[in-house]
Amino acid sequence: MHSVENTTVEIWQSPPELRSQMRSDVMTKVLAEMMTYDCQWSLTTAARAVFMSAQLSSIDDDEDLLDEIETCWESPLICTSVVIEFWQRYVCEVAAKSAQCKATMIMKYMPLRADASLPGDLIAALRRCLWVRVHCLK
Repeated sequence: MHSVENTTVEIWQSPPELRSQMRSDVMTKVLAEMMTYDCQWSLTTAARAVFMSAQLSSIDDDEDLLDEIETCWESPLICTSVVIEFWQRYVCEVAAKSAQCKATMIMKYMPLRADASLPGDLIAALRRCLWVRVHCLK
């Protein structure tokens, strides 16, 4: 591990409804799955984030929306991809265990493209989706 000077770290708390369903076993599973991927940072994905909208398409069909979301997970990473993909995968697992609609839950808690979202897009979405910044380390 190395130290990075002049770096801001923000800690965000999930919305109460999602937080009340927190499952450490699901978090562990999602993290384990994500750690098996090649974690190389991608200049192509970064460029996509600059030139594409971070918003998910307004697709009426839940299956098509889930296909779009999962396709985004297959792209090489940028910094925001990890956060977005983790929470989208987590929400999908929770939805499946509680017979809720995966697409609806993603649109409620993390409605972004994992392959085209810059930090400002992520912060704006967190605020819109009622996440709360609880701490900021500078």
